Amino acid sequence: MKISNFLSLAISMTIMQLVSNIKLGTLVVLGSLFFYYYIPQENYQGLKNVFIAGFSGIIAFLIMTISNLFPWITALILGTICCFFFFYNKLWNLTGPGPFFLVMISCIAGVHKYINAYTTTESVLYLSVGILISIILAAINELIFNYFKINKKQIPLIN
Repeated sequence: MKISNFLSLAISMTIMQLVSNIKLGTLVVLGSLFFYYYIPQENYQGLKNVFIAGFSGIIAFLIMTISNLFPWITALILGTICCFFFFYNKLWNLTGPGPFFLVMISCIAGVHKYINAYTTTESVLYLSVGILISIILAAINELIFNYFKINKKQIPLIN
């Protein structure tokens, strides 16, 4: 797990240096942070959590990018997104960083002045690359845990 944590950031930072655009390249690193939602659990729930969190981050990023057009409603949209993901995390018992951590970072990245209608597509591409790195590393960890038959965390039942 510690090696995968390091790899997710190392690969992302390498890509960031290769694209020679630090402002957009940091979105790859942001996407790779979604690996921290991975905790080995039964029924591949840890892998599902990374996928759900990554998809949620992209959606939050896109919504906040659109809110750049109407800056006066940005705070309302940010609060709504965070409230939704707070209840979503509680409902599905998602483990990992708090509900606000990555979604809020995605939201803040979405309202950055550098990101506009012209760079949104490229920004989402870079964010998606980072999330893809996270999903691949989570899948590799799942294979390692299954191959060596290492016990995974039990998922608490929702009543």
